[in-house]
This record gives sequence, C-alpha cells and structure tokens, in this order.
Amino acid sequence: MRRIIYITSNKGGDGKTTLSLAMALKALSTGMDVGYFKPVASSKTTIEGLDPDVAVMKSFLNISLEEASPILHVDSQDLLDINGIDMQGVVRQIRERVGQLTRLHDLLILEGVEGLSFGASIGASAPILSSLINARIVLVARPENDQIIDDIIVLDSYCRRFDSKVEAVIFNRVPELKVDRARTRYKEILRENGIEVSGVVPERSELLSPTIRDLNNELKGEVLAGETGMDKLAENVVIGAMGVENAAKFIRRSRNSVVITGGDRTDLALTALEAQVSGIILTGGIYPSIKILPRADELSIPIILVPYDTYTTLQIANSVRGRILPSDSRRIETLKKLYWDNLDIGELLGA
Repeated sequence: MRRIIYITSNKGGDGKTTLSLAMALKALSTGMDVGYFKPVASSKTTIEGLDPDVAVMKSFLNISLEEASPILHVDSQDLLDINGIDMQGVVRQIRERVGQLTRLHDLLILEGVEGLSFGASIGASAPILSSLINARIVLVARPENDQIIDDIIVLDSYCRRFDSKVEAVIFNRVPELKVDRARTRYKEILRENGIEVSGVVPERSELLSPTIRDLNNELKGEVLAGETGMDKLAENVVIGAMGVENAAKFIRRSRNSVVITGGDRTDLALTALEAQVSGIILTGGIYPSIKILPRADELSIPIILVPYDTYTTLQIANSVRGRILPSDSRRIETLKKLYWDNLDIGELLGA
C-alpha cells in the first residue's frame, strides 16, 4: 500500500524537516523507497538556489529536484498579493505531482510550511491539500507552555472542516522540564479529544545548532583565517562589547560559542582565541590586527569579517538553524537514536 504523509506544524521552526529526515531514514532502513515533495514554500531564503528543506532531503534521498521542489512560492508578507497566479492550476499541478510520485515510491513525505493554516486564504493550506490527495497529517509541535494543547485541538477542528484530521502529533524539541508533562498530561488530554500523540522528542542542542559555515552562508562574510574550522558547532553567541575580564567569564561559561565583536577589539579577539571558541565574527567591516590571524589558523578558529553592525549580525546569527548533511555521521547517528527511540515509527508509517 502506498503511503502519503503530510508533515506540518503549529508554527515555523518546530522541526518539520528534522522529523521528515528521521522518518525517511527509518523507512529506508526497512527497504522502502522514499520520495519527498514540498508543495508550497514560504521562504525566499535559498541554499545554492534551492529551498533549504529540499536541499537537505535531496542530499539523503534518491530524488530529483524536479519532483521535490515547490510548485508555489509565496511569502507570508504578501500572501494575499498573488495576482496572476492560477490557484486552481497550482492545486491541479500539486495533485498531478503527488499522483506521479506515489507511483514511484512506497512512501511519499510531503512537508508543509510555517504553520498548518498557512495558505488557507488562497486554498493551499495543508488540510485542504491533504484532503485532495488522501494524505495523513502529522503535526509537529514544540510545547513551550500548556496553551499548545488548545492550539492543537483548534487546528484539528480546522482540519475536520475539509474531511481531514490530525492523525498524529509529535511533540518535538521538548524542553527537559516539559518532557514528562508532554508524555502524560498532554497525551491524555489530546487522546480525550480524539488526537493521538505518537512521540515526545527531547530537545538536543547538537542537532539544532548551526556550524560556523552555516552562519557564514547567511552572513556572507569574508573568512580571514581559520578556514579549516568552519564546520565547528556554534551553540551559543556571545557579544564582545565589554571589558576583557568580563567577556572572558562569559566566553568560558558558554559551550561552543561564537563571539561577535568589532574588528578593532584585538584584545577581546585574542582572549576568545585562547578560550578555544568555535569562531569569531568581526563587525563593521573593520579589519583586525594582523597578529591574530596566524593564531586563528593555528587553532582552526574561523575569523569572519562582516559589514553589519553588531545588532544586525546578532539577529542574523540567531535566525540560523543547523543542517544535517550526509557527511555528518555524528549528527546522523544522534538524530536516528533520538527520534527512533522516542517515536512510534511503525504507527507513523502505517505499518
């Protein structure tokens, strides 16, 4: 039996792509042929011209760009201003693509956009599309507080308007203090409302954190030194706008930190290097003293120069999420153990 799973979320950043990858790798391990398709894209950010989610999934699956790439690109800022787009034609193309892919693959994973309701005003939300293509909706949600239960119940009611439903909920990136509550109270209340919880996945920073290379893909800075360390994790960001002694305390307390400071702060850059940070980002387009560059090369600590001010650099850095690549065996094994141990994969795959 061919299976179609539509992975959507309560909001952006809840971990749809990570879940998609974990499910795909599990299905592959059982001998299934897995396809992937992202019907609608809401982000204008690309990686080498590709939608970032498509880029990740294509790197692991034997799929073509043509079959995986979105048919409709629309930004949330101008969702209602899509003049000239034939939405009936778009929906028809999506249905045709799904029909083609289900003939090629045992399992087809569809990935949604920022939230389950995105696209409702133009007839392209996940519940509308899933009802047309007979897909099972799996909702990914991060429980920051108890209101998440209200949100899920309302979203399921919305799905039922289109003869669809939330088939399963995955609580993802769950803070440590919320794990037990999600596994007991949350699961109990949702079951009382006809919604099943198929997994509670604790938050793990090593899966979420970007590398220095990921940061620079967004910052588009100039790598001045330490290029061999570009794949180090950047788990914490420290702003170097204080005295050396105070900065050193913050840096030493922060694991795998990247320090953002001005190019004229040679003293702080040297302190960061000796503290073995993951990387240093120099703001304002100010080149540093040449004496710190050889030390950075020696320690494989990237020093990156960007033209932005410190605040803008911080905003960009904080928006970047880590990507898992086929070459990153450590992260792949972490992902598989974390998700396979905490999900009812068989139920999700319809086995």
